[in-house]
Amino acid sequence: MYTEGVVFQDNQILNNRKGYNAFGLLFKDAIDTVAERNVIVNSVNGIFLDSSHRNRIRNNLVAYNDVGVMLYASSLENSFGGNDFVGNLATLHTVGRADADWTPDGMGNYYSDYRGYDIDGDGIGDTPHRLQDAFEYLEGSRPLLRMFLYSAASDALAAAERSFPLVPSSGEEDTAPRTRPVSGVKMTYQYEGSEGRRGSPLLAGGSLLAMLLGGWLSLRSRA
Repeated sequence: MYTEGVVFQDNQILNNRKGYNAFGLLFKDAIDTVAERNVIVNSVNGIFLDSSHRNRIRNNLVAYNDVGVMLYASSLENSFGGNDFVGNLATLHTVGRADADWTPDGMGNYYSDYRGYDIDGDGIGDTPHRLQDAFEYLEGSRPLLRMFLYSAASDALAAAERSFPLVPSSGEEDTAPRTRPVSGVKMTYQYEGSEGRRGSPLLAGGSLLAMLLGGWLSLRSRA
C-alpha cells in the first residue's frame, strides 16, 4: 500500500478468508510494482487492485480462490503475463470499466477454464479467452449474485451472451491464452476445498431456486 517500485517474488500466500485479511496480494495506491513467481492459493480475492498503476504481475500461480483478480476501474495500465489461473471460481471481477493488458509483449496466461483450441499445437490458443462472461461481469458490482454461481441461471445468462452480444459483459480478454501452464511455479500446498465450495448448501440452494423459477416461467408461458 502507498508504495512505488517494489519487487515481490517467490512467496506462498495461502488461506486468507477472514474479514479484512481476505486477500492474497493487495495493491492499494501501488505504482510500478513487479509481482512474480508467487503462489496465491485459497483466498477470497487472490489479487486485488485499487488505485494502482503500471504494476506488472507475471509468472504467478493463482489457484482455488473465489476470485482470481479483483480489478477496480481506478487502476490503470497494469499487465498480467505468464500467469497460471487454475480452479478459481471466477478469474476476474471488475468494478467499473477495467484497463489492463492480459497479453503483454505477446505473452498470455494459462486458464484452466479456457474453452478454445490450439490446432497448430504451438501452446497458444487460436481463439481469445474472455475473462468474464455476462454473469461474472454483473456479479463484480453485485456480490449477492455469487449465490447463483454454477446454477442454471448463471449458465443460461452465459449462453445468452454467446448468442446475443447485447447482453452486458466486460471487454477484458487474453488474445494469446496458453493451453498449458506457463508460470513454472510449483505448488507445494495441496488444497482440497475447491469442490466443497462449489457444492456448498448455499450454492446448491441457489441452483435449485433458479431451476424452480425456470420451470414455473415455462409452465406460465404454456398456459
